[in-house]
Amino acid sequence: MTKTPLFDAALDKILADLVPHTRTCIETGEEFEITAQEIEMLKLLRVPPPTITWWAAMRREGAFLAGYDLFLRPTLNATNAISFYDPATTVPLVTKTHWQSDTFDAMAYNQDAKTDEPFFEQWQRLSNSVPRSALVQHGIKENSDWVTYGMDYKDGYGCYAGIGMEDAIYSDSCGYCQHVLETNFSGYCEFCYDSVMCLRSSRLLFCERCEESVSLTFCLACKNCSDCFGCTNLKNKHFCFLNEQLTEEDYKRHLSNIDLTEARIIAEWKSKIAAVWSRTFRCANHILRAEDELGDDIEDSRSAYGVSIRQSERVYGSYGIVECRDIMWSFYPKGSERCYGCKDTIHSSEATICIACDHCIDIKYSESLIHCEHCFGCIGLKHKRFCLFNKQYTEEEYWRLVDAIKSTMLERGEYGEFFPYSASPFAYNASHAGMLFPLSKEEVTRLGGRWYDAAQVTLNANIEDVSAIPERLADVTDAIVKRRFRCPETGRAFFFTAPQLALHRELGVALPRRHSLIDRIRRTLKTLPPRLYTRTCASCKASVATRIPPAMTAPILCGLCYEQVMIGEKEAPKS
Repeated sequence: MTKTPLFDAALDKILADLVPHTRTCIETGEEFEITAQEIEMLKLLRVPPPTITWWAAMRREGAFLAGYDLFLRPTLNATNAISFYDPATTVPLVTKTHWQSDTFDAMAYNQDAKTDEPFFEQWQRLSNSVPRSALVQHGIKENSDWVTYGMDYKDGYGCYAGIGMEDAIYSDSCGYCQHVLETNFSGYCEFCYDSVMCLRSSRLLFCERCEESVSLTFCLACKNCSDCFGCTNLKNKHFCFLNEQLTEEDYKRHLSNIDLTEARIIAEWKSKIAAVWSRTFRCANHILRAEDELGDDIEDSRSAYGVSIRQSERVYGSYGIVECRDIMWSFYPKGSERCYGCKDTIHSSEATICIACDHCIDIKYSESLIHCEHCFGCIGLKHKRFCLFNKQYTEEEYWRLVDAIKSTMLERGEYGEFFPYSASPFAYNASHAGMLFPLSKEEVTRLGGRWYDAAQVTLNANIEDVSAIPERLADVTDAIVKRRFRCPETGRAFFFTAPQLALHRELGVALPRRHSLIDRIRRTLKTLPPRLYTRTCASCKASVATRIPPAMTAPILCGLCYEQVMIGEKEAPKS
C-alpha cells in the first residue's frame, strides 16, 4: 500500500493523461519536448513533468556545487580552514575532520515540520543553521590540502575533482594522471600542460581531444600520433607541422625556431592556432558502443539522452552519469538508480532532488546524507531513518507528515522543482555552474542567485606587477616562489609554487602571467556546456545533435562521416 495516499492520488491525476508534448521553459523561455520515454520515467520516479529544460536544470543544480576558487575561512572549531565557501556565504562552517567525526551531530539543528508553510522557506532556515564541512575531499593520500572534491591525490595543488592523481597542479576533473599542469578533463596522461580532454598520452602542450599520442604541441583531435605541431584531425602520423608531413630532420628544424620558453612566442602561437582551430572541422558528437542515444560523450549505454554518460541505461536529460539506471534531470550521480533531479548522489536509489548524498534509499529534498533511509528535507545526517528537517519521527508520524508536505508542495507547484538559486550556499560565479554556464552579475541577480566580488589587491612593496615576471624561463630563479604578483585581468594576487616551477622547467614552457582561475575556467568552457543544439553534418547533410553551438561556425561532421574522413574514405570538408 502507498505510504503517501493523498500525494499519490493528486500526482496520478496529473500523470494519467500526459502525452508527448512541447513545453516552454519558465527559466529560459525556450521550448523543449517531453517524450513518451520521459513520461514513463516520470511515472516511475513519481514526479510531475519538469518546468525547465534539462540544460537549465543542469545549470541550477551546478549552482549548488563549488567552483574552483578556495578561501581561508573561520570555522566554529575556532580555527581557520581551507574552504570552497566564499566569505559572503551565510552557512556556518566546521573543519572537514570535525564534520566527518562521530562528534558532529546534525540532528542538533532540527526544526519542526510545518505543513502550512512553503517548503523552500523551511529548507532555507535549516540550511542557514546546519554547519557544512569547509571543504569536501574523498580519501586524499598525501600533501594535497588544496584539492577540492578529489579522491586519492598525492602531491596535488589547486586541483578540482579527479581521482588517482599525482604531482598535479591546477588540473581539474582528471583521472590517473601524473606530472600534469593546468590540464582539464583528461585521463591516463603524464607530463602535460594546458591541455583539455586528452587520453592515454604523454608530453602534450596546448592540446585538445588528443588520444594515445606522444610529444604533441598545439594539436587538436589527433590520435596515435607523435612529434606533431599545430595539427588537427590526424591519425597515425608522425613529424607533421601544421598538417604538413615532414621528414624528422625538417620537423626538428622547424621546432628549433619556436622557443616556447619565451612568453611572447607562446602568445603569438596561441593566436595563430586559435585562427586555425576556428576553421577546422570537428566531430559533432562522440558516441561509442551505445544505442538509442541522443547527445554527446556517451559510451557503453542504452536509452541515453544527455552528455557524458557511461555504463548506464534509461538516462534522460542528465550530465556526468556513470553506472546508473533510470535517471532523469540529474547532474553527476554515480552508481545510482531511480533518481530525479539529483546532484552528486552516489550509490543511492529512489532519491528526488538531493545533493551530495551517499548510499541512501528513498530520500527527498536532502543534502549530504550518508547511509540514510526515508528522510525528507534533511542536511548532514548519517545512518538515520524517518527524519524530517533533521528531526526524528516514528515511522507512522513520518509518513503522515511527508504525505501532507508533498501534497502541499504539489499543489503549490513546488514538488519536482530543484532548490531555487537563492538557496545555494555558493555565489553563482564561484560555483560549478558559473564555470559551465557563465552569466553576468545582472543575469545572476534576475535568477535570484548571489554574486561574489573577489577582493582585489593594492600594489605595494610585496605585490608586484606581472611585468616583473621574466619573459624567458631561463631567467627565472628559484626565488620567484617567494614573490606575489597582481593579475592584470582580475586584480587578484597570485604566486608560483616550487612544484609548479619544476614542471614548467621540465616541459620547457614559459610561466603564465595571470591568475590561474582565468585559464581553468577557459579550459572548462572548451569542453562545452551540457547543452545540445541541432546542426547539419557538412558532408552527408544529416541533422545531428551536438554540443557545438552555432556560434562556432567551422564545419561539423556526424560520427560516421568523421571516421570516414579520418581513414581517407571521404575528403575533409572545406572551412
